Amino acid sequence: MKLITAAIRPERLDDVLDSLDAAGLRGVTVTAGAGRAETTPTRTEVYKGVKIHHRLGVNVRLEVLVDERDAVGAIRAITCAGFSGTGDDGLVWTTDLDSVMRIKDKVVGAAALSVG
Repeated sequence: MKLITAAIRPERLDDVLDSLDAAGLRGVTVTAGAGRAETTPTRTEVYKGVKIHHRLGVNVRLEVLVDERDAVGAIRAITCAGFSGTGDDGLVWTTDLDSVMRIKDKVVGAAALSVG
């Protein structure tokens, strides 16, 4: 099993979720985040007379648990739908998982990823 994690632009989220749905992958965790890459611009604004420097860009973090055979399809769905062509589109990475257990009924392994 694999944990596919992606940090993407927030405006690409709906397209990525639609793409994952089309691939049959519905179990997704989404978290709001912030990050910095080589091309992330520093933005300065004045708030109540104080200069504030924003050095982090806003992003969305997706986590998808998949069986080994679905990993390439999940990565393809995320990267194709997440691409904007303007740079700073994000990153996708995978992590090998030793085990997964569905809390509700204690099902272990790949069977825990299916609707139970």
